[in-house]
Amino acid sequence: MKAGQLFDCPHCGNNTFLMKEAVMDGWTKKCDILKCSSCGTVIEEIKDDTTKNTDTAKDKQNEKRNALAALFGEEPEDYKATNTDLFNTEKRFCRDCQYRVMNAFRIRCGKHEKDVNPMDDCPDFKPRTEQA
Repeated sequence: MKAGQLFDCPHCGNNTFLMKEAVMDGWTKKCDILKCSSCGTVIEEIKDDTTKNTDTAKDKQNEKRNALAALFGEEPEDYKATNTDLFNTEKRFCRDCQYRVMNAFRIRCGKHEKDVNPMDDCPDFKPRTEQA
């Protein structure tokens, strides 16, 4: 049986269809149930095994990462270790510059006296000492 399928309900006797509804335990989904749309009687309980799906997705992702490393002739490396290096690099954006002059309508560079975008970068970058 599946949601939307027509059937004769054994409880109310109407020719109706099945509705799928999630059974929750707080914010955690326990399972899905199929119930009669006329009287609301539970007809069938569908168990979800979401942990199995996430484990297989992780395994597939690791297989892809290992295959890519094998293609380039390298040892597979930890993804998180390479990601942290991105956050430790120096950022030279106009939004973090000492010369930034900001008001409600635009952002200007005080050194070059022109409008800039917050994510622009400049060779004359000088980091701000205090956050405004």
